[in-house]
Amino acid sequence: MTEPILQLTDVSKSFPIRAERGRGMPRLQRERLHALQRVSLKVSEGETLGIVGESGCGKSTLAKLLVRLLQPDSGQVFYRGRELKTVASRDLRRIQMVFQNPYGSLNPRLTIGNAVAEPLRVYELVDRKGVSAEVDRLLEQVGLASAIKDRYPLELSGGQCQRVAIARALAVRPEILIADEAVSSLDVSVQAQILNLLADLRDALNLTVIAISHDLGVIEYLCDRIGVMYLGHLVEWGTGTDVLKQPGHPYTRGLLESVPSLDPSNRSADSGVRGELPSAITLPEGCVFRPRCPRAQGECIKPPPTINLNDEHWANCFFATDVQRDGAKHDAAAS
Repeated sequence: MTEPILQLTDVSKSFPIRAERGRGMPRLQRERLHALQRVSLKVSEGETLGIVGESGCGKSTLAKLLVRLLQPDSGQVFYRGRELKTVASRDLRRIQMVFQNPYGSLNPRLTIGNAVAEPLRVYELVDRKGVSAEVDRLLEQVGLASAIKDRYPLELSGGQCQRVAIARALAVRPEILIADEAVSSLDVSVQAQILNLLADLRDALNLTVIAISHDLGVIEYLCDRIGVMYLGHLVEWGTGTDVLKQPGHPYTRGLLESVPSLDPSNRSADSGVRGELPSAITLPEGCVFRPRCPRAQGECIKPPPTINLNDEHWANCFFATDVQRDGAKHDAAAS
């Protein structure tokens, strides 16, 4: 079996919460917000993996761990078989990230040309005389005219700035591109353009893409495999077809039912995910989805097992096969 290009093994990450204390009161142990809990995942070279879930489920924390902006509290992250914390900075450039806010990710004081040229100069990927031509090539590759390189970020639209951010990421010739909610702040028509661009670049450059989004439509369009996250846990993962057409976890099923439909027969008062997301400071005992799960039973007070639904599809739920079977019946009846 081919070695994965990226692998996470039992990765956990939490953040301290500042606690107020009165004068003369003893210092109490700080509470912690649990962003990731024992996440294990493999990413194969050349595939597009989607990570989906509600806001606050740990998606962006996971992305930052993969580019070493954060370090895990426990567990390991591997890049081509090497633990990520031991990888030299020059090699780490092969993992690049495109952020959600296209304006916030670009220096407003740098022209577009200088923003794209900066990584070329830092890593000395081309000689000085070739920098300008390489900037022109990169801008053209993402669908921008070379004349734009003399302008500043605030003179561009959000879609144009996101294309610049992609061009800057491509400048260092990455193997892995992580798109963290890269289209969520853009107009719908521009979203489609950026998604098509990412798909074209993936195919042309043989990139491994990790797309992070709360939008199931984005994930379905772009991704080969999908991981579903809830409250810092990876609760289901598999091929896009399996996860979206035959989900085995009640949370995944709820996400799919939450997607608006124009057909009244596909809407009901009980569809979607019920209730509020629990606190990530004090996690529920056992299955973290238990307080919101319509199928919760007594055994859910224990950590759920990983159920193998087929060779490429798994779900962390005692009742995964029942969820999958009942969902298939519901979909058949609806059609």
